[in-house]
Amino acid sequence: MTWLKKIFGKGGDVAPPYGGRLETQFVYVRMPGDVQPVERHYLFEDPIQEQLQLRNLGYVSGGGTMQSAPDENGATTIILTGIDIEADDLDAVRDLLRTLLPELGAPLETQIEYTVGDTRLQDRLTGAGWIVNEPRTDLHPGFDL
Repeated sequence: MTWLKKIFGKGGDVAPPYGGRLETQFVYVRMPGDVQPVERHYLFEDPIQEQLQLRNLGYVSGGGTMQSAPDENGATTIILTGIDIEADDLDAVRDLLRTLLPELGAPLETQIEYTVGDTRLQDRLTGAGWIVNEPRTDLHPGFDL
């Protein structure tokens, strides 16, 4: 048993699985709205991780929320939630996410953000479906990617 499993009980959720590749591509899923961290984990991260693992496409490496500026009473609300993915096959991960996210209840304007070379791109969920390969200016809230 690993020391992580001894401490946290679920070492498999902490250490990334090794799929035989040394390099991955970073993919960020940005979802607008108030999704609490526990909800994000069970509603989105777990099912995405399961499907990535089944297909040997990568793994969920993290997630987070962004809060609004405090109102006059000091209260904040969650304005977006994000999921970090390390992709072994960028195109296959994007295809999977474009199918899976609507099935999981992702809201309109959900974005799948990625980089090809030095070009920042996104796939965006609209009422008419996905718009793919859009240029983007938004950066990952924590890493400026």
